[in-house]
Amino acid sequence: MIGAVAGATALVGVAGATNGDGLEQVRDTTRRFREVDRAIDDGYVQFFGCVHEPLQGAMGTHFVNGALVGDPTIDAATPEALMYEIDERGRYRLLGVEYVVFKDAWDASNAAPPELFGKTFNVVEAP
Repeated sequence: MIGAVAGATALVGVAGATNGDGLEQVRDTTRRFREVDRAIDDGYVQFFGCVHEPLQGAMGTHFVNGALVGDPTIDAATPEALMYEIDERGRYRLLGVEYVVFKDAWDASNAAPPELFGKTFNVVEAP
């Protein structure tokens, strides 16, 4: 979705690790983003709310850091997007993270597709 909105093809990876292969690192490095104001202070801006898909739920409201999306690197400690849900009291609750890199930028200096936690990124075509 991020690639489609940005008007370019993107490779997107969603953290889906188990405790032994990186999930604790993601939890530790994103703990500060449990407060959405801290994410905003670090350059994340509200990007969109994910649409509901029948029987699959939704991915919440995305906050994206444009500088990280524009950087053709992947670092588990700095996800390009944070996903939040709004609870019944109107507060944001951190649900997950996404790692995004634009395909052309990645391919310019890498022979293989990006991977994180043993998972290969998915290609999202635009539009």
